[in-house]
Amino acid sequence: MEGDLFITGRLKEIINRGGEKISPREVDEALLGHPAVAQAVTFPFPHPSLGEDVAAAIVLEPGARAASHDRLIREIRQFASLRLADFKLPQLVVIVDQIPVGPTGKLQRLALAERLGLTTPGQRRSESIPPRTALEASVADTWADVVGIAQPGVHDNFFQSGGDSLKAAQVLSRLASAFPVELPPQSLFQNPTVAELAELMTRQMARERGGEGSAIPRRNATEPCPLSFAQQRLWFLDQLEPGDPAYNMPVALRLSGMLCEEALERSLGEILRRHEALRTTFRTNGGQPVQVVSPAQPLHVPVVDLTRLSGSARLAEALRLASDEAVRPFHLVRGSLFRVTLLKLDAEDHVLLITVHHIVSDGWSTRVLYRELEALYAAFASGRPSPLPELPIQYGDFAVWQRRWLQGDTLEAQLAYWKRQLDGMPPVLELPADHPRPAIQTHRGASYSMEIPARLAEGLKALSQRENATPFMTLLAVFQTLLHRYTGQADLVVGTPIANRTRLEAEGLIGLFANTLVMRADLSGNPSFREALDRVRTTAINAHAHQDLPFERLVEELHPERDHRHNPLFQIMFAYQNLPGTGAVEPGPGLTVRPLEVTRATAKFDLTLYVSESGPALSTTWQYDTDLFDAPRIARMAAHFRTLLEGIVAAPESTLSELPLLTDPERHQLLTTWNQTATSDTGEDCFHHLFEEQVRLTPDAPAVQCGEERLTYHELNARANRLAWRLRRMGVRTETPVGILLPRSAGLVTAVLAVMKAGGTFVPLDPAHPAEHVAFMLEDARVAVLITEERLRPRAGVPKVVLLDSEPDCRPADSEPNPVGGATAADLAYVIYTSGSTGKPKGVMITHANLSHYVHAMREALGIRAADRWLHTASFAFSSSVRQFAVPLSCGASLVVAPSDAIRDPR
Repeated sequence: MEGDLFITGRLKEIINRGGEKISPREVDEALLGHPAVAQAVTFPFPHPSLGEDVAAAIVLEPGARAASHDRLIREIRQFASLRLADFKLPQLVVIVDQIPVGPTGKLQRLALAERLGLTTPGQRRSESIPPRTALEASVADTWADVVGIAQPGVHDNFFQSGGDSLKAAQVLSRLASAFPVELPPQSLFQNPTVAELAELMTRQMARERGGEGSAIPRRNATEPCPLSFAQQRLWFLDQLEPGDPAYNMPVALRLSGMLCEEALERSLGEILRRHEALRTTFRTNGGQPVQVVSPAQPLHVPVVDLTRLSGSARLAEALRLASDEAVRPFHLVRGSLFRVTLLKLDAEDHVLLITVHHIVSDGWSTRVLYRELEALYAAFASGRPSPLPELPIQYGDFAVWQRRWLQGDTLEAQLAYWKRQLDGMPPVLELPADHPRPAIQTHRGASYSMEIPARLAEGLKALSQRENATPFMTLLAVFQTLLHRYTGQADLVVGTPIANRTRLEAEGLIGLFANTLVMRADLSGNPSFREALDRVRTTAINAHAHQDLPFERLVEELHPERDHRHNPLFQIMFAYQNLPGTGAVEPGPGLTVRPLEVTRATAKFDLTLYVSESGPALSTTWQYDTDLFDAPRIARMAAHFRTLLEGIVAAPESTLSELPLLTDPERHQLLTTWNQTATSDTGEDCFHHLFEEQVRLTPDAPAVQCGEERLTYHELNARANRLAWRLRRMGVRTETPVGILLPRSAGLVTAVLAVMKAGGTFVPLDPAHPAEHVAFMLEDARVAVLITEERLRPRAGVPKVVLLDSEPDCRPADSEPNPVGGATAADLAYVIYTSGSTGKPKGVMITHANLSHYVHAMREALGIRAADRWLHTASFAFSSSVRQFAVPLSCGASLVVAPSDAIRDPR
């Protein structure tokens, strides 16, 4: 016996990382491939949820000493990532002068974690290595404030400590404001620890600070204020469809407890005073739209008293009023674009309705409004002044700055990326729908909600951490996988909103800053989900790095073909909403404020999936276009999303096609319920036997008609019997291939019955087909006898021919007995060929049982009666042709064979 034996190490040294078995020596080899690594030893160290994780101790080559170990470690890990699966990559790499050994001088992998002073990742990073410099301390403090955790250690990973892309933008904007640095959006993705980010900032501060990093200046209030790019698109859409409620942003707040209406009204008035965007309307100046800011005025909040209604009817009426208010149109010129109504259900129960047009607000702005309303109400209800500092800039200042900044090289760099990224993308992603797409998009919509349980949400977060991705990236990859499975498209595009608050000055503003990123997924090659997630992660990081280009500007540049039936560039939206400060709050003693769900009957896109954190669980809302989809389809899609997510969390190494999609009830329905197909049909009959039984029952009933020619069941059977005996004498036996090359006529039906009665297998041939196709089928099927007519005979290439129109032996005569001892249900009834449009025609073999089962099923399903007339229109070379004459002739109905010229006549 010859072969190779590979020793991968001792069994007890295998690292078990959350069920994944990892050979430490395989990781050693990958690390040793780096030119700076002289020695490498991989070992396990404790992990609170995985049990064990992968660590490595390395000794550097003498000439590889680096000023920054953090940078070198990052390079070594990136090098190893090209040679190892993600789950095998060391999460912790320690540079040592020499590898520690045991008392006997031997390497002891299992003891290395203890010898190096490593217990859990959190202890090693945050307890043993706190911030070492003032800059690291500033980064750590900023990080802790945004994420809401204790000060992190210098090696803590931002995204494994509660960070996400939204919080990353906040961290970077605050650091860019506090230090003379430019930090692009991908900075934290590429430098996810305090030490790495501080090192990046150190390098950045050695360069001259650019114009992008400078503060946004206040505009000249005497000059017309242009619209931001995002506002300009909404203004344009409003010109096309004035008052479209799809761009309303309704908020409903349930106020439980003793409400001070004066303090509430004063708080809302102060918010209106602070934020010019809420006092803005729009008009044209010199043909261009501009913002017009109205002076601040005292706000009056109208109160609708519902206490006259019964207790159960009050909330129902409040919800109805909220739904009506949510779709009430705005007028961008007349305004106001900020509406408030208070519904009184009881002395201690109110509903506050706030509706804002999207042109002056976004999702982040809703968070700002909540936070300011809470702070102001608490102060005013207690007789204290406003605790909020004045805003450094207003939204109009941002709009002017954006117009001036986004031009020249900055604009060209952004455009170059997006042109390259979206080149050749598919124009439309068409999901299976219940209705055809209307000529004009109406934005009529509905929504469906489903919760992702805490157990599954925790599994998602753990998977995201293992794959160095954010929950947003992982959920986007899951959603795009679902769309891929639904449509079969490997190249698909999804839009996603982004806060775009990369400037510190913008954090506290109400206004439309949100941008839309176009996420193009490449899921070709049936990759594993791990690989698909890596592709989506790379796309997301690059997209965030180029988020400053407004979607509106991108549409102008790409100028896709305008189609009123759907949105440009993408039709499906994914939104991960992780905005703190929008839950229940207590702004004053005895008063609790919590959001109230408002039903919206609008949809901006074909489908939007909103995912938001709901405690330890996740909430999903599926907003859909009701012109395209019905509620049951969306409910099934949501259930498929959950099943897919469960499969991915359980086995992320599975390929996309292997991942489960169907729910348990659907699998049972497909495999069991819909598979209860047993009938009284035994499948032992042949079609010609069913026909012969019908001849016995109704011999004088009309059987077939073609033009002026009419045959009763008795006459058709007599002709078929006479031809069948003729075929028997020519040597036709069970499954002998017999070609039938005849025009549409009663003789065609006769020939089919005759071949079956003789026991042969008929091969239907269409005289209209090319001669080479017919010749190929005759040869491929090894046809022994051909039934045809004199005018078609030159096309025949078989030794035995029956001319149905000229040989006396084939003309009607006295009835002959039905042939017996022919074919059985298991034998072939006919061989029918494919069209050959993708190559050579291929023969498909159909047994008598196949045909019999179909005939019985159709008779039962359609309830065909003897008085029915069945029109035969299909080409004899198509399988539907056989079914079209077999079904009626098995139950006493009349078959009408349409002549060829009648079929071709468009009248």
